[in-house]
Amino acid sequence: MSLCCFQHDVSISLLGQALNKDGCNSLHVAAMRGQTASCGALLSALPLKMAKSLVSKPDRRGVTAIEMAKSRGHQALHDALSEFSLSGILPSALQLSSAASSGQDLLSSERLTTIRPGRYCDCTLILAPEECLLHHTAPHPLRRGANPPPENEDRLRVLTNEATGILRCTEFKSLMWETQGLPSCTMSDILRCHDWSYVQSIMQACMEILDHPLDVGHLDSDTAISHHSYLAALKAAGAVCAGVDRVMSEQARNVFCAVRPPGHHAGPSGKCTNDNDPHGSHGFCLFSNVAIGAAYAMNVYRHQGVKKVALLDFDVHHGNGTEAVVANTFPSVQKVAFTTPYSEGVQKFPMYKPWLDSQDEENIFFASVQGYGHRSASLGRDGGWFYPGSGCTADTKPPSLGATAAPDDSRAASAASQDTQFVHQVKEDPDGEFTGSTADQGGRKGQGPRIINVGVPGPGSKRQMWRRAWRDKILPALFNFQPDLIIVSAGFDAHKKEDLNLRYVGVTEQDYEWLTMQIVEMANRFCKGRIVSVLEGGYNLRGGLVSAFARSVAAHVRALADGSKRLWDPSDSEKEREMEARAKLKQLSSLQQNIEVGGKLRAADTFVTKVDTLNGSSSSPCLAPALPVVSATTASVHNDVSSDQNAEMASGGTDKAVLGGGVISAGNDAPCKEVERMQGGKSRMEDEQTRLAASHLEAAHYAKKRDMSGFAEAAPSPADAGSSKRSRRGQPVDYVALNAELEAETGASK
Repeated sequence: MSLCCFQHDVSISLLGQALNKDGCNSLHVAAMRGQTASCGALLSALPLKMAKSLVSKPDRRGVTAIEMAKSRGHQALHDALSEFSLSGILPSALQLSSAASSGQDLLSSERLTTIRPGRYCDCTLILAPEECLLHHTAPHPLRRGANPPPENEDRLRVLTNEATGILRCTEFKSLMWETQGLPSCTMSDILRCHDWSYVQSIMQACMEILDHPLDVGHLDSDTAISHHSYLAALKAAGAVCAGVDRVMSEQARNVFCAVRPPGHHAGPSGKCTNDNDPHGSHGFCLFSNVAIGAAYAMNVYRHQGVKKVALLDFDVHHGNGTEAVVANTFPSVQKVAFTTPYSEGVQKFPMYKPWLDSQDEENIFFASVQGYGHRSASLGRDGGWFYPGSGCTADTKPPSLGATAAPDDSRAASAASQDTQFVHQVKEDPDGEFTGSTADQGGRKGQGPRIINVGVPGPGSKRQMWRRAWRDKILPALFNFQPDLIIVSAGFDAHKKEDLNLRYVGVTEQDYEWLTMQIVEMANRFCKGRIVSVLEGGYNLRGGLVSAFARSVAAHVRALADGSKRLWDPSDSEKEREMEARAKLKQLSSLQQNIEVGGKLRAADTFVTKVDTLNGSSSSPCLAPALPVVSATTASVHNDVSSDQNAEMASGGTDKAVLGGGVISAGNDAPCKEVERMQGGKSRMEDEQTRLAASHLEAAHYAKKRDMSGFAEAAPSPADAGSSKRSRRGQPVDYVALNAELEAETGASK
């Protein structure tokens, strides 16, 4: 029993000391999520001194658990932790309750799980229309080994199935759900973004397919449809509009729409083309769900405070359809070249679909981070482009063009009332890493809504660059834009284990959670936490519940449901950049030190090797001809080198290299000149060099003896030189006597 108690105490102690990559301990994590009972359980299990230390211990950014609880809006937990840090007595608010002992947190147990009209609900809502499962892209039902296309109904089942869906797990039991009775998107809402001719073509194509599980048609080589695909597309877009209704009526704090077919590749007329893909494709998409929802919000809720809408896309494939719809809110002319047997020419088509009025360009913001480059680095252009071939790093309204004008006084005052540290403007891309041309936007520099693209090169993992793109470029630009509503194209195919990304980007579920938390904090600052997130890509379903896709969506929803009230703070990014700069400086310093030390050791190796080649002809009694030659690196392994000597070498203050318990000169041609003097018989080596050679050969002798007999005796350290039997300072070593002594010691040990 006592052993079990001891092991339990050790486990708790280790749990308190464990840190993640951000330097956060377990109390940080519990305070971040407002888990009062978890904080109480952890502190009560630790010794008082350790518990108080845990409360006051900062993470890498210098934030304690107390400060983290306050920044996330958990005021009661903040007060309780502050009281404990001062008095050392566990407050009643932190003491375990029956709810905590049954696995429920004190705060989460009070969350609502059903929508109550007319009452504010600080929860996350999942909208998952069951009609979206009717969009069959392969003969139904899917069978084992059938090899269905990547976009199929199992993408929703792995998330929302009541028995096996990851969002149905105990962790997410506080989520609210709506799966039945969700309205279809109205035609007026669709036509704000798409041409009637395109909508009619989708409708007609689906009607021509028989209502049979085995009948599947295709819009192109990518996109399969069935009889009910048009209905599913209407329900998907309608769910986004319903999500806008829920957050605007405060029936939910934020919404995740688990819908299909996806939509961010669907432009005003369907396919989107570019110079790298002149033909284009639908890319599994029918209607631009996020654009339809954004246009709906700007129309229906223009008198309820929705003036500015931001659309963010973190799918690995460029949201070219969403971008085209956003750009179409500004008048333009599309030129189409044609050729007939009798003539050729260019026909011009006026293009303009406003979401509200002529001020749309100031009130719409679109940003996307995606992979951009060739499909294969070795083949280059011959191997084709990463789909869809657009999305190079570009900004249609960089800050120099006035895209970050000062915010109006009313919005600034509103934000300032929430946070006294409100800053009017944040510098975008301080390191200039994400600047580029506007070639992908047709050269529309300064015209239309602001569109920011960051193309992450590949193939190869670029997760840190992906994070920097959001942290340094897009989030500051979003801060300066000050949105009233944020709509997210949530694609999860940038994961490092995804099948369709050709190894582009390569993020993890932790990166998705981090970005979602940043978006939540931005929404807290400007739009009362209102976020509507819409499922786009993500196709690796291997493993089902624990697949890369399921885990990524769970991380995203976890951050949405976290309940954080923290406001996005630009100083956090500055601190991270400072830490990164220090880490790079340290890395460069270490690399430079290794290069310097490596160069000196190579010089020392050359010197000692030349000395050893003289063993057969030298008359010096200190050079034993029978011993093998070892490198300087091998010799240094068997000899202790003092930290002071290492520091001296790293600093470059002296031109010496430590080797085999001795010190030799490594500057210029001194070693070679000394060897030449020995070869010519003009002079003997000086005492320090003699001691070096003897120590070097002695280390080799010990290494050989250990390999032969297993006798693990170390060579003498520099501190022992002059006092040990093995070496007498300034005197030659009698190796015959030394060998006899070692053999006697080896026999005695056996």
